[in-house]
Amino acid sequence: MWFYNILLSIDVKGLFLFIFLFLLIADFYKNRKPANFPPGPKALPFVGNFFSLDSKHPHIYSQKLADIYGNVFSFRLGRESIVFLNGYKTVREALVTQAENFVDRPFSAIADRFYTEPSAGLFMGNGEKWKRQRRFALSTLRNFGLGKNSLEQSVCEEIRYLQEEIEGEKGKPFDPAGLFNNAVSNIICQLVMGKRYDYTDHRFQTMLRCMSESVMLEGNIWGQLYMAFPSVMRYMPGPHNTIFSHFTSIEQFICEEVEQHKKDLDRDNPRDYIDTFLIEMENHKESDLGFTEANLVYCSIDLFLAGTETTTTTLLWALVFLVKYPDVQEKIQAEIGRVIGQTRLPSMADRSSMPYTDAVIHEIQRIGNILPLNGMRVAAKDTTLGGYFIPKGTSLMPVLTSVLFDKSEWETPDTFNPGHFLDSNGKFVKREAFLPFSAGKRACIGESLAKMELFLFLIALLQKFTFSVPEGVELSTEGITGTTRVPHPFKMSAKIFNKLWEVFYCFKCFAIIPVPKKHTITGLIGKGPVALKSVVMKSFEQLVLKLLKDITEVPCIESSIESPAGLYAVYLQGHPAPPPRDVLFVNFSSAFNTINLDILHQKLTQLTVPASTCQWITRFLTDLQQLVPPRADVLRNRKPANFPPGPKALPFVGNILSLDSKHPHIYFSKLADIYGNIFSFRLGRESMVIVSGLKMVREAIVTQAENFVDRPSNAIFDRFHTEPSGGLFVSNGEIWKKQRRFALSTLRTFGLGKNTLELSICEEIRHLQKEIQSEKGKPFSPAGLFSNAVSNIICQLVMGKRFDYSDHKFQTMLKYMSEGLRLEGSIWGQLYQAFPQVMQYMPGPHNKIFSSYNTVKELLHQEIEKHKKDLDPSNPRDYIDTFLIEMENHKESNLGFTECNLAFCSFDLFLAGTETTATTLLWALIYLIKYPEVQEKVHAEIDRVIGQSRHPSMADRPNMPYTDAVIHEIQRMGNIVPLNGYRVAANDTTLGGYFIPKGTSLMPMLTSVLFDKTEWETPDTFNPGHFLDANGKFVKREAFLPFSAGKRVCLGKGLTKMELFLFFVGLVQKFTFSVPEGVELNTEGITGSTRVPHPYKVSAKARLPFFPLLLTVTMWLCSLCQWFSLRWMLILIFAILIIVNLLNKKDPPHFPPGPPALPFFGNIFNIEYKQPHIYLTKLADVYGNVFCIRLGRHKTVFLSGWKTVREALVIQAENFVDRPYSPMVTRIYSGNSGGLFFSNGKVWRRQRRFAMATLRTYGMAKGFMEENICQESRHLQEAMEKEEGKPFDPVPLLNNAVSNIICQIVFGRRFDYSDLDFQSMLRNLTDMAYLEGSIWALLYDAFPVLMRHLPGPHNAIFTSSRSLKAFIKKEIERHKLDLDPSNPRDYIDNFLIEERHNRKHDVGFVEKNLVLCCLDLFLAGSETTSKTLQWGLLYLIKNPHIQDKVQEEIDRVLGQTRQPTMADRSNMPYTDAVIHEIQRMGNIVPLNALRMAARDTMLGSYFIPMGTAVMPNLTSVLFDKNEWETPDSFNPKHFLDKDGMFIRKEAFLPFSAGKRACLGEGLARMELFLFFVILFQKFHFSSLDGAELSTEGITGATRTPHPFKIFAKSRFDLQ
Repeated sequence: MWFYNILLSIDVKGLFLFIFLFLLIADFYKNRKPANFPPGPKALPFVGNFFSLDSKHPHIYSQKLADIYGNVFSFRLGRESIVFLNGYKTVREALVTQAENFVDRPFSAIADRFYTEPSAGLFMGNGEKWKRQRRFALSTLRNFGLGKNSLEQSVCEEIRYLQEEIEGEKGKPFDPAGLFNNAVSNIICQLVMGKRYDYTDHRFQTMLRCMSESVMLEGNIWGQLYMAFPSVMRYMPGPHNTIFSHFTSIEQFICEEVEQHKKDLDRDNPRDYIDTFLIEMENHKESDLGFTEANLVYCSIDLFLAGTETTTTTLLWALVFLVKYPDVQEKIQAEIGRVIGQTRLPSMADRSSMPYTDAVIHEIQRIGNILPLNGMRVAAKDTTLGGYFIPKGTSLMPVLTSVLFDKSEWETPDTFNPGHFLDSNGKFVKREAFLPFSAGKRACIGESLAKMELFLFLIALLQKFTFSVPEGVELSTEGITGTTRVPHPFKMSAKIFNKLWEVFYCFKCFAIIPVPKKHTITGLIGKGPVALKSVVMKSFEQLVLKLLKDITEVPCIESSIESPAGLYAVYLQGHPAPPPRDVLFVNFSSAFNTINLDILHQKLTQLTVPASTCQWITRFLTDLQQLVPPRADVLRNRKPANFPPGPKALPFVGNILSLDSKHPHIYFSKLADIYGNIFSFRLGRESMVIVSGLKMVREAIVTQAENFVDRPSNAIFDRFHTEPSGGLFVSNGEIWKKQRRFALSTLRTFGLGKNTLELSICEEIRHLQKEIQSEKGKPFSPAGLFSNAVSNIICQLVMGKRFDYSDHKFQTMLKYMSEGLRLEGSIWGQLYQAFPQVMQYMPGPHNKIFSSYNTVKELLHQEIEKHKKDLDPSNPRDYIDTFLIEMENHKESNLGFTECNLAFCSFDLFLAGTETTATTLLWALIYLIKYPEVQEKVHAEIDRVIGQSRHPSMADRPNMPYTDAVIHEIQRMGNIVPLNGYRVAANDTTLGGYFIPKGTSLMPMLTSVLFDKTEWETPDTFNPGHFLDANGKFVKREAFLPFSAGKRVCLGKGLTKMELFLFFVGLVQKFTFSVPEGVELNTEGITGSTRVPHPYKVSAKARLPFFPLLLTVTMWLCSLCQWFSLRWMLILIFAILIIVNLLNKKDPPHFPPGPPALPFFGNIFNIEYKQPHIYLTKLADVYGNVFCIRLGRHKTVFLSGWKTVREALVIQAENFVDRPYSPMVTRIYSGNSGGLFFSNGKVWRRQRRFAMATLRTYGMAKGFMEENICQESRHLQEAMEKEEGKPFDPVPLLNNAVSNIICQIVFGRRFDYSDLDFQSMLRNLTDMAYLEGSIWALLYDAFPVLMRHLPGPHNAIFTSSRSLKAFIKKEIERHKLDLDPSNPRDYIDNFLIEERHNRKHDVGFVEKNLVLCCLDLFLAGSETTSKTLQWGLLYLIKNPHIQDKVQEEIDRVLGQTRQPTMADRSNMPYTDAVIHEIQRMGNIVPLNALRMAARDTMLGSYFIPMGTAVMPNLTSVLFDKNEWETPDSFNPKHFLDKDGMFIRKEAFLPFSAGKRACLGEGLARMELFLFFVILFQKFHFSSLDGAELSTEGITGATRTPHPFKIFAKSRFDLQ
């Protein structure tokens, strides 16, 4: 009836809204990612990320996502989440290392409609059927020629048909796609069907057309739509239906062939794959291994697809790249001429002799990128990949594009460069990251066939033809992406290759000089081209080589030359990339300068050659010598031949007087317009080469990275650096490489690229926002604030701390750094660089460079000295610590690990990490103010994506394309580093057609790249559209190089990107920036080493955008409420809360089991609050040693048993070292950053080490602490003697005695037992310890918002803690009054002294934390030892025979006249065993403290997600039936061997274990032994007659005996 009434109350609107909400929540529930699932872009309900997918180039889009989310990320298409794998290492780990986990294919909607039986075909099959079919196909194809000469002959025969077809075009443009398809497909036809088809066969052409179109459609947007929404798309019209109609046509074609084969099948003589399959079908009639006629058709189709489409497409790409790079085509033809000639077809045996051709084929496959995404895989089991959890059944997409273009594997990944596959000697080298055929168990079945076809087809084509396109036609390398990536349709001409031209080319390479117009080849050699014969060339080459060797000082190549191409071939062996045709070998040019004509005549006379030939050679060499400047005229500053041109230079000073010192980058841009993109410029004695434009800059610093990786000598740094190759910026060679790698790895360790650093930046943003808010909207200069904020980030990485903005030392460092950098790039810095020997003795502003830098260096040295004083090698805090540790490991090495270089490296990091980012932010404000509409759009995007309630994160970046584009455009227009750092040529090389001698300084001009008119639509205009596509999506631009590129790319590029995004968004989110009316900001800039804006002031007004939004939402809710009655609204709210609770309750796969939990409350009402440890032990019997229960909303995993607890606390110590969040702890300790017990991270480690050291200093491991305990024992004895044998409660006396020991260490004194403050403190300690472990504390942690407003005993926890803190504060104040830093007395004194030295360190040395640490020391040092002694009295009274044995041993070892020492312990095994058994049975800390999983991990075969609270149950260890003979009985023999000697037991863990083991374990052991022995040496203890002492105990944070009274009678009186 109730449900019926609800239905009546729901109208149609309400019903639809409810259904929509239910579907929305169900979609969220179904697609909720498990813990540690790979990240990815946010997905829309129902459709996922489908609409954000770039359907034209999905592989490029996936690369962009990989840049944001890492190499393993998730992407949702419709209902399914797919994990994308990027980068060689990640893909290899999945496909090869974890091959068994990712061998299967996932469900495919298209394949499911294709195939009429499961696991059909060779591509989509799975399991045993797929394995059997793959093995069968491979063996059958091998039987019919795969990898053998017979198939090679078939390919060569097909080549002849193809050549004939191309010749038939008679040099006219034609489309090669159809011809290549025919030829390649005929090879697989011969293997599968045993025959080839004529190129005019209609059925054959129809099949090829259907196949090509199907492959294209399957991989485009229509195929993706069908895969994402098959249930909808199968009923929708559209091109996707063509996939299935074409498939039916192909299937029909194959079926006809199968029928034909069945008719004339000869079982003793199979002709092809179809015949063999039909025979095998007879042998497997009853098996389920896929030997059916339907599967024969599917396998044949797969072989056709794999054997035709990919090879054909690769050949098409080959023509595209060979036409784009005619020099590559010429080199291949030269190699063909040398190895094969033109009289025979190639064979696979030629491949090893043709390394360059082989390299070109491989590079075509790489850059052609035929299969950009690969086939999908599915996880066969739950596994971990790249640190992420991949559940069973998850689809994976290994992105082969990311492997073939992996920047860490390829020198120039985005450039066509056959050198990728050649070594320095021109030999072919294999590359691991070359995976065009995929890898692992699913590697392409026809890989060897494809390799054979590619080599033979391409060689035969280039042997016969030269390919070209009409003049003015530019072939596109973009490609059309479907399942495969094919070139855009094109036409080209094929002209028959002319061998005579080859001869001329070889001679021209030998001629080795640029041929001026007035000198022709004919003029030089005295003969016409027609007269050149191969014999003459052979003799000529050999003769000139010998002459050059004999009469010059330059060594030449010796070789026996066998062909007209010989000399060129010899050259190729040492130079894989020869110069253009009209460029000479400079080595030979210099050789001609050394020729002495007299010696020449003598040598010619000695040679047995005709006189006419000798005369001709003499005249030839004389002509050559006239073209090259004589050596006598080559002065010091004379440019070598073919050196880049440039303006004329004055003697001594060069071009320095013509340099525009204010804007040198603009001046150099003007020179580039005159002299070209490569020109020379002389500063003083040195000529440098300036490189302009993207292509030239990229060629220099990327393509020829190895040639231009080093820095030249720098006069400023030579004076500043006291050792060679210092720092990170100007160092070279192995030192630079090692230091750069070390800096990168260290910065990553301390947060670079991680969430921890992101949090630090967001924290710094808060400080910056506060400073800007304090300006109250008035104009202020942002430069200083930005420098402070940005610099603090690098300070935290390098020095482990941030500085206050008012810190004098910090401001001094920033001031001098900025001043030095400005002067270094000014005219004074340039003058010093040009004339250092003069300028170092001259007065002027340049001297401030060195004084400024030296000041910064001195401040850094001070920081290094501080770090050395408190360095902990096991726990480095920052870059300086790590460097100091590394210095110890490299004392003998010459890799720059010196203290001096540490200062230089820190200086470079500080400089690079501050100046550029702060300057970019200054330019950002200028452009936002100049273009207020841009600022408004950024505001709107921030409000839409982030709002104002939280700080931005890097995860927001892909959702904010406009903001990202604005930041990039600010970097481009800001042009922070207009000239980049100098490089130096490591070898003689050629760049842009000019000769660059070794040692030449080179300046890549970044201004020319960022404003390159061929790369940017509006280079001189601020236009964020440069980085946006037509759909408003962010696009990367190749010409965006603000961080430079290549091997010297900015070390902190990742950090800068993070800082710029977070600071920029954080500022614009909070403020609107403007300038006073009438003020115009200048965009000209001041150019030094960096380009900074002119000083300016801005106003920052806080934004309040939420009111209109809140009003809108409120009005919407009001209108919504009008639809429903109050009853319906309450039902809807309750239903949503239940669903949300269910969603939160959902456990990830393989999460530990546990008892069913109530909504909202969890299992809190099931817990037996009096003895929770016993209840949890019972649950372990039901659910196992690892199980989960819910306390309110929070899940806690409980660990039981010695092995499980040990695995968590010891073996996986790093994973479970931290404490989780606790509302109660947060209220007492202000979070997890205070005290010794609940703190985490750096604070906890530093404070624990400090406390340990202090406890040792004040007696924990020294003899006088024994004396103090013995002295306290006398007070305790006296107090007990005063009872005069009457019953008394021992608890207060034991508490007094034990607490006084920790008081002496912490306060430096003991308290009288009658001291009221002392007694009050002890009562508060006892109450707090009990209540912290009671049901009230559990309730508070489960429902903090509710419990903090309710009355109850839980409030006593906080009142007790406040009283204890007040008591400790009084003691601290007393200590501060008489503190002597040279003579500390106790823990408080030491802390106060340390506080003075570490005030700025974020490691807890503040007075507030001193109070919390003292509180923890008291709780740990009083409560546990006192409770153990109470249990000791109880168990010995209950077991009087044990008390007697203990006293007998005491009397035997000590007697009754002397007090015990710790040295006696080894002689008292029984007493020691009794004390240990008391600790075990007493079970003082039954549950231990909560831990938290620091990362996703596995524990006892269960998955524990990061952040999960974990509780080790120590009761289960101390009573583990597998470890103790009689776990539930008091039995000292647990710790004795058969000879009565004491033995240690591993499962004895009363002090916990691992990194969080009890801090005062050593002190507790000492106290227990000495107090226990002294008491039983003096007294005999007993209880009241008839009184039975309970061993049940009262459980709080510790387990205490029920109150009891005892008699203590002196043993002397008894005797």
